[in-house]
Amino acid sequence: MEWTQELLDVINDPMFDDVRLKPQPVTADDRVQQKLMELQAWIDANGREPQPAGDIKEKMMNRRMLTLKEQGLWN
Repeated sequence: MEWTQELLDVINDPMFDDVRLKPQPVTADDRVQQKLMELQAWIDANGREPQPAGDIKEKMMNRRMLTLKEQGLWN
């Protein structure tokens, strides 16, 4: 048996079926990107920027938008 086939046999062994890659940790950039995407999705769905006088979800989106603007990440 050649080495590559032996390696494939080991990798395909049922003993390793539960072995999974360790998930990558979420970074600060990932969190900012997620917030930007959520904010853009809210604007797309509502056709306007969130206002501070809306329901709780809109107020949260408004605060998030203001924070991103203060950080220079949203214009």
